Amino acid sequence: MPLNHLFIFHQDGYLNIEISRISHIEGGDVYSTVHLDNCKHLVKMPLYLIAESLKANGFYRIHTSYIVPLQRIVSINSDVTDIKGVGNLPVSKKYFRLLLSEVRTIHTSKGSQG
Repeated sequence: MPLNHLFIFHQDGYLNIEISRISHIEGGDVYSTVHLDNCKHLVKMPLYLIAESLKANGFYRIHTSYIVPLQRIVSINSDVTDIKGVGNLPVSKKYFRLLLSEVRTIHTSKGSQG
């Protein structure tokens, strides 16, 4: 079931963040950084747990260190993805294939104009 808000620990309390404001999440084994349009928050939670929690909201892993919301992906290839409001982030070949297997793609010939 998709979430509308995410509560993250901040200083001595919890911060309520709208999921739609998240541009991407960068992470590691213990800590992750939740990036919003105008700020970022460090959270003590590994990226894989955040990815599992937000999968129903259309967040996809594109790299060992990044998850992004599908609606923010402008373009993607086997090396990089352009994220609206962020710019380019790296894409691993493994996660590129997984992402393409889960989303609908339409293939066009190289000469097509759209």
